[in-house]
Amino acid sequence: VSLSKPVRQAELYRSVASIMERPHDMPFLSHLSLHHATVTSPRLGLSVLLAEDNTVNQEVARGMLESLGCQVVLAANGHEALAALAQGSYDLVLMDWHMPQLDGFATTQQIRAQERQTGASRLPIIALTANALEGDRHLCLTAGMDDYLSKPFTQEQPLAVLQRWTSPHMS
Repeated sequence: VSLSKPVRQAELYRSVASIMERPHDMPFLSHLSLHHATVTSPRLGLSVLLAEDNTVNQEVARGMLESLGCQVVLAANGHEALAALAQGSYDLVLMDWHMPQLDGFATTQQIRAQERQTGASRLPIIALTANALEGDRHLCLTAGMDDYLSKPFTQEQPLAVLQRWTSPHMS
């Protein structure tokens, strides 16, 4: 797949979606059999809430998470994330910190306040950010988030974070 600049969001989305549907067509996987790729991928079996407003980012992250055996629910802003949390149970939240209506910081603060009020156990919240500046980690931790992933990320990066925050000793 090739794209010409400037790339329109719809065009990028279609290209990424078509690649995600056909992983065997990706050049860097052509030497692997699909069976081999499936066998070596860990099956985490986690329920993940992905709070992300960008549709391309949603699809890319969802594809990565589902390939790791995660069940993914999408929320396009903080209000949708809070509603999803009220409706279901999740092992972890991946929270974009730049979202419309209610950003990731404010959403996280509401989640933490609700946990304190109800006595619920702490839900791991991992910030997703395109910013990778010195001090970003501190901002996330101060807001009540537990960790962060800088976008774009490879498949190995969310795998490491998911394993770190959902391993049995973290409960």
